[in-house]
Amino acid sequence: MKNKAAKIFVVLAVVAALLAVAVGCGSTPAPTTAAPAETTAAPAGGETEAPAETEAPAGGKKIAFNVPSLGNDFMVAVSNAMKEAIEAQGCTFQIDSCDGDVTKQTDQIENYAQMGFDAIVIWPVNADGLASVVQRIEAEGVQCLGFTNAIDGATASMVSADDYGMGEAEADMANDWIEKTFPDAGNGEVKVLFIASSSTPEAVQRSEGIQTLIEKNPKVTALIEQIDWNDPIGARNTVENALLVNNDIKCICAVNGTTGVAANSYVTSANSPITDLSQIGIFCVDDTEEIDDLIKASEANTAALRGTVSMGTIGDTVHDFMLAMQPFIDGGNIETIHGSAFPITPESFK
Repeated sequence: MKNKAAKIFVVLAVVAALLAVAVGCGSTPAPTTAAPAETTAAPAGGETEAPAETEAPAGGKKIAFNVPSLGNDFMVAVSNAMKEAIEAQGCTFQIDSCDGDVTKQTDQIENYAQMGFDAIVIWPVNADGLASVVQRIEAEGVQCLGFTNAIDGATASMVSADDYGMGEAEADMANDWIEKTFPDAGNGEVKVLFIASSSTPEAVQRSEGIQTLIEKNPKVTALIEQIDWNDPIGARNTVENALLVNNDIKCICAVNGTTGVAANSYVTSANSPITDLSQIGIFCVDDTEEIDDLIKASEANTAALRGTVSMGTIGDTVHDFMLAMQPFIDGGNIETIHGSAFPITPESFK
């Protein structure tokens, strides 16, 4: 994995997490401009409709990709890039969102099997909660790939660092920045806002990893707020409310990239009580081009987002995804791919 600017988003996650995995090569391709397949909303009465079926090209495999949300740029960019790579192999790649609902995701997975899909790539809302349905459809001959988190009973998995590990890597970055920026601070003198989430088990694990900063550095006084990690507006409001009460917050540790960008948006706004951006740092997990640009800008203190944990560029993720899927496309089985997560700071672009 690279540590140079154009070659890394060092995510996932991430996806987380990265987001996804980090073995591979190549620079980040521009995300396709085509919109992902329309997601299926639950009709009145609470039942989940089957995703709209698409026809596979003659001789091509039909592959479904089910994601927790298409509400943030990272998931959309990764999904579109994977779709382009799969369709280049003469296969159909259908993208659907379960809107963060494990019950809806379970129903959609069952529907894919009934509609004759050959394989299902699953970015799980709750990996443990999907094990039984995955095992059932695997028994029917439908191969499954657990994407970003392993699913018990799936044919294969494509994961990088676990969510706790990615969270701890974020804590290490924040710790290094605190020591460099406030070397003479005493115990409890550096207020840190932890924007945590319990939206999914993975979010809980990542949040716990991030909060190891409390143990790593006695200078830290922790302020912890809970959010829905797919809600950027809620995240921005949470940061605003916290800073109105504690305008001496020095560090914000965000549970994901969406939250980190939202935090930076408020901190750098005209309404923010922060007047010296050199005295505040924001850290997160996941990576996009926007996050990279903010990290670069943070060196001149025109942004406050100073670091993230990534699972590789989108190009790396697609490269590894095709390593997992190509044997299946060629008539074999999906293969397991493991990678690593890496930190990105301003130094990564030098």
